[in-house]
Amino acid sequence: MSDSWALQHKRTCRVPCALRSEEVQNLTTLNRIDVEKVGARIRAIAAEELLSKFRRVGALEIEEKAPGDLVTSADRAMETRLSTFLTWALPGSQVVGEEAVFCDPELLDLLQEDSPVWIVDPLDGTSNFVGGSENFSVIVALVQSGQTLAAWVHAPALEWMAIAVLGSGATLNGRVLKVASARPLELQRIVTTHPSYMSNDDRLLFSQIAETGITTIPSRGAGVEYVGLADGLTDAAIFTWEKPWDHAAGLLIHAEAGGLCEMLDGAQFALAGGNNLPMLIASSEDAVNALRALVLKGLSDDDN
Repeated sequence: MSDSWALQHKRTCRVPCALRSEEVQNLTTLNRIDVEKVGARIRAIAAEELLSKFRRVGALEIEEKAPGDLVTSADRAMETRLSTFLTWALPGSQVVGEEAVFCDPELLDLLQEDSPVWIVDPLDGTSNFVGGSENFSVIVALVQSGQTLAAWVHAPALEWMAIAVLGSGATLNGRVLKVASARPLELQRIVTTHPSYMSNDDRLLFSQIAETGITTIPSRGAGVEYVGLADGLTDAAIFTWEKPWDHAAGLLIHAEAGGLCEMLDGAQFALAGGNNLPMLIASSEDAVNALRALVLKGLSDDDN
């Protein structure tokens, strides 16, 4: 390989139930990949492209895509090598990578097609990586027909890998993940959008929530936080952005650990975008509804 850049629901019927065509398609796609081998390859590439340069800023070329939004030569090398491997591992698949989309936004249209697509964030938490913090990760999701089938989140410096397969649970270094037990909203630890990425409206909303006395924790990076939620280290999250490479894998890991995510209007997260934000992520329907009430009150207070 050469590097280059650029069944959950069954239908009720009188005869033995048949899987819907998209379910058959999804199962066929999953049967064509080796989840553990994909994880092992993600680890290996990350060791070569990320860990070898971690805390060696002189070994990196660093640019700003937008104020405060960094990209490095490590991001690009990681995405290139992952894209080459993933399309080789699943012939006929395509890749929607964060850095490739920055150059060609029309790649996002692939998420509306029926063919399998790998969604890749080659280095989630680039600012952390550049600053020497271990809270960075590689995020990969395999999706088809708008549904996430498998997910990998690897934190190289923290030496862990979380993996989930639709309908088969989620693990962290082989240990089964489970979300935190339900508890009153006022006792919850709620992860929020990092202040560096908040809009003015976001700041107003989260300031209103903070005034209630609820503990809010700025996100250190989507990959790290989703795994923390799935592992019960935090209770819930309210996120105000919808980039698919930040959410697709983490949402599956969280769901397979027993969690739930809804948009403000009750809809499910749509990979192709157009979601009614914020995202409300918690351990149960009741917990999501409590988050919704909290957000709606905050939005109402903002208007007054």
